[in-house]
Amino acid sequence: LDRDNALSPALGRLLGVPLLAGAVLANPLLKLFIRTSPSIREMVVLDELAHLVDEAAAERVPVVVDLHATGHALSLLATPHAVREMLRVGPLARIAARVEALLTDARRCELLAVALPEELPVNETIELLRRAAKIAVASRVVLVNQMPEAPVDPADAHLLDEIRRKHPGILARVAAAARGELEALDLARKHVEHLRSSVEAEVLTLPRLPAAAPRECVSRLAEVLGS
Repeated sequence: LDRDNALSPALGRLLGVPLLAGAVLANPLLKLFIRTSPSIREMVVLDELAHLVDEAAAERVPVVVDLHATGHALSLLATPHAVREMLRVGPLARIAARVEALLTDARRCELLAVALPEELPVNETIELLRRAAKIAVASRVVLVNQMPEAPVDPADAHLLDEIRRKHPGILARVAAAARGELEALDLARKHVEHLRSSVEAEVLTLPRLPAAAPRECVSRLAEVLGS
């Protein structure tokens, strides 16, 4: 959603008279105020989003929103409540109430967090879901992306050490790389378990796949999600 493109239709809905939006935006001071005020700027995007959801609902089509990073995403989601706290009445308060009703309706809106199986992303995701719960935004699933897979059966890990001892050179380097991947997998699993024990949402893992075959990647990811 481009804020500048959404500004005119959102302002028209806010004023109740779409034709007045052009007159308001023609005033450079008012236009500058709208563009630089954080709450109004974010409400413009959210109002346009709510309008798109209403249109899509009529056709039974889902709307997927790719949010900013954690801090900005939470700020955006919390804006309607903050606006309603400041403005109890008026058109902006009504829009804020309508958007907040959408965001907090678990039947119509859900936050889907995506994390990497690493310490910092996992801790950030835990905090994201904790703060999202405070503003009553539902989150039922968390995706852990790029989960490493075992290059060999972990039960055969001792054979890698034996190869490294008995076969110096290329084979030893391959065995060392495989051992390193097994250790990375073990660490990633610990981070995922920490995530599972810290959130109420279901945690699904998506494998790390080579980017060389995008169609195969999409099929594999769809298979994981479908199961």
